[in-house]
Amino acid sequence: MLPDSLSIDERFALALRIGLAGVEIPTQENTGMVAEFKAASKKNGVPVHSIMNSSHWKFPLSSSDPATVKTGMQGMETSLRNAHELGATTVLLVPAVVTAETSYRDAYERSRIHIRELLPLAKELNVVIAIENVWNKFLLSPLEFARYVDDFNNPFLKAYFDVGNIALYVFHMTGSERS
Repeated sequence: MLPDSLSIDERFALALRIGLAGVEIPTQENTGMVAEFKAASKKNGVPVHSIMNSSHWKFPLSSSDPATVKTGMQGMETSLRNAHELGATTVLLVPAVVTAETSYRDAYERSRIHIRELLPLAKELNVVIAIENVWNKFLLSPLEFARYVDDFNNPFLKAYFDVGNIALYVFHMTGSERS
């Protein structure tokens, strides 16, 4: 949300000025950029608390295409390594996307297989994979979401709830159209 027109250092300085306790950044493929984020974080005293995995929409772990999944897995591995390097505790992951080509059942089963493959690296790097469920037609109730996460029985897999992502729904439930 911080302006792209600012340098990374300027964005962290702005985060400090407006009182943010930390920031989330997207996956960084370039190690030079990771170093730049790390320096800006240290200089301004604003930690990177999480990495938003940038590959989960374009390369979902629920895909039937092995090349798509491979790219998605590589994106998650990079995200986990970014988090470790930056001192972040969490990587955000949209675990699956239900589409005309990917059924709910397939999304559920495929994503679980691939997340299990990622958990040893998460443990090694001491970074939590945080499952976010937003606009992906998957895990449609709190009970389903809880079961999905709980069935892993792993401290390196947790739920991630971003209140900003439900603001539109809250507005529709409480907005002026009800008046």
